[in-house]
Amino acid sequence: MRKSDIIIKVLKNIALKQKLVFQAKCPDKSVIDAKERKKIMPLKSRYNANFTGDVTYGNKVVEGIIELAAKEINGVASLSGKGVKCEVVGETVNVEVFVNVYHTVSCPDMAFRVQENVKKTLESMTNYKAGNIDVNVLELTIEGAEN
Repeated sequence: MRKSDIIIKVLKNIALKQKLVFQAKCPDKSVIDAKERKKIMPLKSRYNANFTGDVTYGNKVVEGIIELAAKEINGVASLSGKGVKCEVVGETVNVEVFVNVYHTVSCPDMAFRVQENVKKTLESMTNYKAGNIDVNVLELTIEGAEN
């Protein structure tokens, strides 16, 4: 099982538990006072909660998801320099990934696999759609070679 699949399951379980707790306490989805909200929601999620059901993601979270997706691909030695840059425009995320690759892989094939995996992982773990996914190959790495 891939790391991204495990993360998806954990996020779904958390969302499901919070939704069930909220629905059990407030089935008509009416506005509740501050004392009731403290009883229902844990301290950390109370300040970031939006009772309309919207979920927001920090840039670091989105970048982390993209980074994990890129590193899963065979042939990617590491992320280079900036690693990942992303720009959120409405519901769309434009991505730039900077990678170091092993000298034995085909760069176009590896770049295509990175694009596909980033798109699939981003869209399955968030409510965003993937826009442009640019893969920048910055360095070739020889396996077993020391600097």
